[in-house]
Amino acid sequence: NNGWAQYRLTLPLTRRQVVLGRYLSVFAVTLGTFALLVLVTSGAIAVLWPLGLLPLEPPSPSDLVMMALCSMTALLAGAALVMPFVMRLGFTRGSRAFALALVMLPPLLLGDFGDTFLGSFLSGTTPVALFAGSLVLYVASALLSVRLYETREL
Repeated sequence: NNGWAQYRLTLPLTRRQVVLGRYLSVFAVTLGTFALLVLVTSGAIAVLWPLGLLPLEPPSPSDLVMMALCSMTALLAGAALVMPFVMRLGFTRGSRAFALALVMLPPLLLGDFGDTFLGSFLSGTTPVALFAGSLVLYVASALLSVRLYETREL
């Protein structure tokens, strides 16, 4: 413990503002990651596909966005599960609980782009519904973390 939590509380911020600031920063990084993933992958496909360096047919732009949305969903869901531990236990002990709390969705989606399951999954509303669910989980997690951090002894 380097004492950062005690120092942070000397700033003109409430514990609620500290927690919600963390959640907003994680959400902003997640949005940036989503945009970067779509841009870099689109650029790589644009360069590598004409050269014949991709072994499979590349995904359509809408499928690419849906795959990135699935990754964003997993990031938000993972953060929603981990942040209450971090806010209650501190970063070191909370991060140890990370492996127990993090659930990853993208490994279930790995496979050939032409796979029937993946194609039907991405073309439906499932990724959007999962993303909406992860947002609800994220907001609930933020509210829980505020309550846990407000009662935490530092």
